[in-house]
Amino acid sequence: MGFIKKLLKAEPDRAKAEKLVEKGVERARKGDLEGALKHYRDAQRADPSEPLARVNEGLALLDRFNRDKDKLDEYDRKERLREIRSALEDAVDYAPEQLGAQRALLHVRRRLGD
Repeated sequence: MGFIKKLLKAEPDRAKAEKLVEKGVERARKGDLEGALKHYRDAQRADPSEPLARVNEGLALLDRFNRDKDKLDEYDRKERLREIRSALEDAVDYAPEQLGAQRALLHVRRRLGD
């Protein structure tokens, strides 16, 4: 069976997604933002409708940006902010009740001059 057919037939696995989000949160708390992002993205693959995976991905991207921004040139800063904006817009679409994601999105939009 082709990749696309497998993807379309795959059933969302909510329990797996929730466990992956928990693992991502643990990694983020330990300062391992790359590991956290991997878990959040894996959670989205397990269940594309898992809202906290999207919210936490956007917030982890923002944390990574804040950690690394002094090492980036202006072009790379803008590119990272655009990536964060996209992730947070997606998160807010899936979980509009997440005020932290909404505030972070407003902050990123201001930094981009939106």
